[in-house]
Amino acid sequence: MSSGAGIGTIVGMVVGGIIGSIIPGVGTALGMWIGGMVGGMVGGMISPTKHKYEGPANKTIQAASYGVPVPIVYGEPKPITGNCIWLGNFQSFKHKQKSGKGVGGGGGGGVFYTYSWSVAFGLALNKCSLVQVLKNRVDYPIGTNGMLFYDGTQTAPNNHVQDVLTAEGKTRFPTWKGLTYIVLPNVDCGSSTSLPQFTFRLKSLANGAMFDSVGGCVPTEILNDALANNFYGLGKENIVADSVSWNATSAYNGSTDDMRLSCVIDQQTSILDFVSYIIGHHNGFIAYQAGKIVYGQLSELMAATSVLTDDMFVKKQGEPFIEITEQSDRYNKIIASYSKPEGVSGIVGITYAADLADIDNNGIKELNITLDAITTYDRANRIAQRFLNRYLSARKTVKVVLGIASYEDIAVGDVVKIVSANLAYDHLCVVSSLILNDDYTLTMEAFE
Repeated sequence: MSSGAGIGTIVGMVVGGIIGSIIPGVGTALGMWIGGMVGGMVGGMISPTKHKYEGPANKTIQAASYGVPVPIVYGEPKPITGNCIWLGNFQSFKHKQKSGKGVGGGGGGGVFYTYSWSVAFGLALNKCSLVQVLKNRVDYPIGTNGMLFYDGTQTAPNNHVQDVLTAEGKTRFPTWKGLTYIVLPNVDCGSSTSLPQFTFRLKSLANGAMFDSVGGCVPTEILNDALANNFYGLGKENIVADSVSWNATSAYNGSTDDMRLSCVIDQQTSILDFVSYIIGHHNGFIAYQAGKIVYGQLSELMAATSVLTDDMFVKKQGEPFIEITEQSDRYNKIIASYSKPEGVSGIVGITYAADLADIDNNGIKELNITLDAITTYDRANRIAQRFLNRYLSARKTVKVVLGIASYEDIAVGDVVKIVSANLAYDHLCVVSSLILNDDYTLTMEAFE
């Protein structure tokens, strides 16, 4: 916005300066200055200064970057900002400003401007539906000013974007196939040339059983998508998975224990880090055995694939060989920080599980865990309780030597039940290593 002195102001300053120079008792220079200021004020009332808009000196956009990772949405996570992929159709609107009565009954009015932009935001790489749009954290009703949302299946450009580009003489128009995006035409920016801050709530659309009415995605479905999707995943469409373990973990986390997740993957990360992130939210594990990927769940409620007893262990000095080693780490209070679902007060929630009797005897030994994916208080509290149980039970590593007839169906990653009447031991364990000895016996290590 630029402004210059109106003709009335200029004339008033000149005339006032001349009159002021002959005021008795006042020096010529001072008189000219006083007269010029008064004359300029009077002249401005007679002929107000005119303002001419010369276009936006600058504009601010929440995010408009090239080469950034496009988010992948699972479940119904917290709002995302998106990335500006198109901005245009800038418009300014002139408004007259009313003013009150001036000296002697006269009054002058000025003008002011408001502005608008049209904008498109890229939101996600997978197919989603739009739940809510927020403008400066206030609900911006879906459909406002012809707003249009695209779930990634679009095959034609947006009409508004096409019309704007056509008016600019363009003949090619973007479609952004495969991208979930939104077009917001004629966004009112008020008296600023900068766009308001927009955020968007999305919900991932059906991909098998990935999303259900309860809220969130079953963890096994998220990992299956990351491994099998040939667009943004590893592209292993026919992953050789152990269906028994995957189905059991899906049922356990989806129904029995309600451990569904809602999260956004918005940065480049290795598949190993991604796997660790997902299974860390429900205390699970991944293993590879007999050419198949096993997806297990660390829980006393999971079914064992086999039961190993004293009569299956090779004897040493007349006793079944079984060696039990306690882990050194031990905690009696687990504090879990977790991301709350949208609509629940606050952003981060805290819950904990503690054993007061052990704290009284040994003092507080805390462990803090962070659950970044959106979950509920009940889910976070269950995970904290699981960690507590693991450490208070003095989780152990078990080493046994099995006879040749006892290990036919055992593989790394199996959940086995080890029962030793001789040592009064009865626990579910996950097989971590198998070593075939020269005498064809099998040394097995497992952890509770």
